[in-house]
Amino acid sequence: MFDMVDFNYIEKENMLVCTLKGRFRAELNEPFSAMLTSKIKLYSSNLPVNAKLNVCFDMKQVSFIASAFIRTCLSTSRQLDPSNFKIIHSSPMIKKTFKIAGLEEMLHVS
Repeated sequence: MFDMVDFNYIEKENMLVCTLKGRFRAELNEPFSAMLTSKIKLYSSNLPVNAKLNVCFDMKQVSFIASAFIRTCLSTSRQLDPSNFKIIHSSPMIKKTFKIAGLEEMLHVS
């Protein structure tokens, strides 16, 4: 699991970048979600007053996502202000998956 995701925090942007890799199958989602929640709590607690955490999932190296991953995207977006969450570098197939689910715009998929 740990080789399938890198967490990087960019302090000047209050941005947690999660770089995902490979095939993101259902059994990987629970450990990823737990780690993500822990990182969000950690970085959110260290923000200046009135600052908000931004979270970005970089999907450049992802070839497959399970529906459980889509649920994690939704719950992450809801934890933050939805405008502070985005998914970048999606392959056309993954982007189409979000589009079919009606979530492409809501989750800021590009």
